[in-house]
Amino acid sequence: MKNENITGSVCKFGIIALTGKGKMKKLTVSFLMLFIMVSLVYTYDASAKKNIVTNIVVTFRPPAPEEQKTIARKLELTEEQKAQMKVINGKYRQQSAALKNKYNAAYKDVVLLMKEDNPNKERVNRELKTFHNIHSQVVDAEVQYWMDLKTILTPAQNNKLWEIFEKGRIRK
Repeated sequence: MKNENITGSVCKFGIIALTGKGKMKKLTVSFLMLFIMVSLVYTYDASAKKNIVTNIVVTFRPPAPEEQKTIARKLELTEEQKAQMKVINGKYRQQSAALKNKYNAAYKDVVLLMKEDNPNKERVNRELKTFHNIHSQVVDAEVQYWMDLKTILTPAQNNKLWEIFEKGRIRK
């Protein structure tokens, strides 16, 4: 294996910006892409701060307990609907807890591989595929949550719910 001349510097995020050719550059780019994807999951863009949700991850994230109470109040749910919503929430929370553990483990696996002096590209790609697969399962579970919730709402309640969510996450 040829020893290639690669130089770099550390930016404020602790990521090496490489110049030159080689496998490390490709791995660094892959890691940066992963970092950006994960960062997007946890951030709003400027329009979201103006109360306009454009991030599908934010929109489809099931409501927190406080939001559930607000949904019940704003949609004027019946006691039966509230009980059904509680069952749907419990089912989702149980499913998402298992997925969260798998997601965090897959993320750590990718990071550990990237910390190696000479990461194996095939292993990194394999772990990234695992990570993406789990992320896809998380999104599928979130969409299923909303599909299940829709089954207990009247058409008018469903329309009102999405009118509220188009403006942003539900506030008190």
